[in-house]
Amino acid sequence: MSERFGRYQLLARVGAGGMAEVFRARLDAPGGAAKILVVKRIRAGASEDPSFLRHFVDEARIALPLSHDNVTSVFEFGEVDGQYFLAMEHVHGQNYAQVLRRAAEVRGHLPRELALFVAAEVAKGLAYAHGFQGPDGEHRGVVHLDVSPQNVLVSYDGAVKLTDFGISRAVGWQGGREGAPLLGKASYLAPEQLRGDPVDARTDLYALGCVLYESLVGEPPHGRGSDEQVLGRLREGNVKPPSAIDPSLAAFDDVTMRALAPRPEDRHPGAAEMHKELSRLLHALGPGTDAPQLAAWMREAFVDELRPAARADHVARQLAAAGFDDRDQHTVRMQDVATVALPGPAEAPAVERRGRWRKRALVSAGAAAALAIGGGAAFALLPGSSPATAASEVRRETALVSLHSWPSAQVELDGTLLAGRTPIADLEVAAGDHQLVFTHEELDLRREIDVHLEPGSSRTVVVTLR
Repeated sequence: MSERFGRYQLLARVGAGGMAEVFRARLDAPGGAAKILVVKRIRAGASEDPSFLRHFVDEARIALPLSHDNVTSVFEFGEVDGQYFLAMEHVHGQNYAQVLRRAAEVRGHLPRELALFVAAEVAKGLAYAHGFQGPDGEHRGVVHLDVSPQNVLVSYDGAVKLTDFGISRAVGWQGGREGAPLLGKASYLAPEQLRGDPVDARTDLYALGCVLYESLVGEPPHGRGSDEQVLGRLREGNVKPPSAIDPSLAAFDDVTMRALAPRPEDRHPGAAEMHKELSRLLHALGPGTDAPQLAAWMREAFVDELRPAARADHVARQLAAAGFDDRDQHTVRMQDVATVALPGPAEAPAVERRGRWRKRALVSAGAAAALAIGGGAAFALLPGSSPATAASEVRRETALVSLHSWPSAQVELDGTLLAGRTPIADLEVAAGDHQLVFTHEELDLRREIDVHLEPGSSRTVVVTLR
């Protein structure tokens, strides 16, 4: 999509809710200069809702003055043809929820020193927001009230930024009565939010404790489920320390459980103090951990999202080694059609979900390659390969299929949603015809693919969503 909105060119919608939508956008400047940023605008007609408009204006009023390395910047608040909008910093990376999901896919969990580093960076951003002073020196600190993995952004350069101050309130805000609609996500609410008591900086520290706990253990401290189930466990207040889940996490018990103390007075007195404790633990357990180290992990974990063209070039080089030298015919056309089917390697699966990093090569030396491009096909047997080797390991009435996509997506196989997201390795299915549906909800992308699997075969399907 491309839409002109005031002085911004909206390039792609990256998110939407009932009242607002978010776009990746470009701001053109004289001399050919341009800046990529994010535009969040109220949907047409939503401006007529006084409560929502007030909520949106509050977000602008709170976020506009903030300027810190660990907080996303808001550049402009304005209105175009009756639609109010915010122009915000674009962070080239992933939200922390996606980071944790990818970490679970490739290694089981995020490296613990990186989990500590992310938490310490968020604590720095919170310390700034809580203690913010205006140009006149007046304390105007705000409590975020929605610290969660979805609202922490991690860039491919290793920057960690807290975003979305949409429900923030001034420090000392009294909150609502018990039973009033809750603001924030159930899994990261503090007990005082549930009771409708006053909130302060320590409310955000409880939420950050929940995020750290999830980074280490794999789920929030009050588990998963419906909001009613999670809030019921929050009322009970029984949280197991990380070491009760995994004894190797004993070193994290003190800082995590102090943040998760039911009474605010038993938590860290402020975000700066929590940052110091996290930094001391990081120095002890992961000395030298810094933004470049996080960037290296991000670029490896999300290489599919970062380098689709490089993957196509890799396939083209393998084809060239097999005698196919026409890059225009193969590489470029493959990108246009955006569907490639490759048999899996004979010696090892193309992807390992746990235990070590996934192997990213789409075609490896010694593997049989068959490219299905458009309606035709080009077949090549690379030196030293034997398709029968891999096929002999699969029962004759079934086949193995591995699924890759750019960007990473959920997949339905014949109407059944598969667990996790792509890449999915060595899925054993019945031989025959199947329909695959790749979906990326956040980017509103969808692609349907029909595949035929021969008995005993092993194939990899690669799809680019557009």
